[in-house]
Amino acid sequence: MDNRHWIDMLKNNPKYHRATIDQIDPLGNWQRSKVMEGIFIENKGSIEASGLGMSLIKINDRYIGDMPSEQYPLNGCCVPGCRRLYVNTNGDFLPCERIGTCPNIGNVDTGISYERVKKYYVDEYCEKSIKKCSNCWAIRLCSMCYAGRYNDDGFENIGNCDGTRREIEKNLIFYHQLLESNPEKMDFLRDTYLV
Repeated sequence: MDNRHWIDMLKNNPKYHRATIDQIDPLGNWQRSKVMEGIFIENKGSIEASGLGMSLIKINDRYIGDMPSEQYPLNGCCVPGCRRLYVNTNGDFLPCERIGTCPNIGNVDTGISYERVKKYYVDEYCEKSIKKCSNCWAIRLCSMCYAGRYNDDGFENIGNCDGTRREIEKNLIFYHQLLESNPEKMDFLRDTYLV
């Protein structure tokens, strides 16, 4: 079963119809409360390595301009084959262990195929996602990557955009709450960089 099946099951479950994102994410709520208290930040290294820490850094370092830009990032996508490489039992190279079924980017006999990387993970991804992504308010903070958006034939655009936007909105709200109530707790953002 693909991710779509599980997402649909969750959306159609009456147990979650009236639930807010806060009720669905108790661990995230706990982590945000600890950040507000300064506990994670005082223990150097704990918040920066977390998903929440990386989201706050991304929000803090975002481009802010007077006019919209005509260039958009490839969301949370990495450069396939650069930092990670997954080798399946056939010897095919896949971009990472999270992506599932997708076009390979080479194999153990011939190496990485830069043509396949460009065709599937740059050109096709841009062509097929730009229609949807370029009109999204969260495009510059989006963390969605290739995982869950491909099948054996190429880009399928399954992704959970609604959930990602809700998470970005929640992190933006938290970032500004923290900035207003405990600005000194934001100092760690100046010294931390995302690579």
